[in-house]
Amino acid sequence: MECGAKKVLLFGSVARGEERPGSDVDLACEGLPPERFFEALGKLLLSTGKDVDLIDLDKAKGPLCKRIEKEGVSLYEAK
Repeated sequence: MECGAKKVLLFGSVARGEERPGSDVDLACEGLPPERFFEALGKLLLSTGKDVDLIDLDKAKGPLCKRIEKEGVSLYEAK
């Protein structure tokens, strides 16, 4: 990925095909250098034209991680 993430997953309403007007885009990333987090978020906001909720999987815990693991759709994975 351009900002250095090793893995990017789409989850939430867009991933489930339940997107509505005003829905945000829920993305989870793994391996994104902390100093590039806001750069990545800014690029996503500009490129999608929607609100983006970007979750750092290296820091996330609990039920949210399980939800992402269950419904996440892989958009990118470094080889």
